[in-house]
Amino acid sequence: MTLTGNIGDSLTTSVAATTVAGITGPASPPSAPVKLLSAGGDEDGDGQSNAAEQTAGTDALSPASLFKITSFASTSGQVTVSTNSVSGKTYRLWTSISLKADEWFPLGESKSGTGGAITFSDTPAPGDPKRFYRVGVE
Repeated sequence: MTLTGNIGDSLTTSVAATTVAGITGPASPPSAPVKLLSAGGDEDGDGQSNAAEQTAGTDALSPASLFKITSFASTSGQVTVSTNSVSGKTYRLWTSISLKADEWFPLGESKSGTGGAITFSDTPAPGDPKRFYRVGVE
């Protein structure tokens, strides 16, 4: 079965069994509607594109569901960065001494999402230049 529609449409479907003799049974109740979203849009207005929410495994229809750093601390020379995670997704801490797109480097190993918070840490050497951090999701 293929359903087609336009961006913004809500689609539903019903199914009915047909025997080899061509007799069709009763149709099922309609499915829950599925709304077709634009990849570049931001349906819930949370600042994350619908495509970015799909990558992150968050709900593109809920502004409370978005991928973000939930805590950042620098204590006694150790930096810790935490984020909520989604099972089945992989996360990695990245660092840069500038904010240029091509100057970000991965730190340590990637971590698998647990459905809860995950934390990364870094201990820069004394005298290292200031660093920026971000968490990426795959």
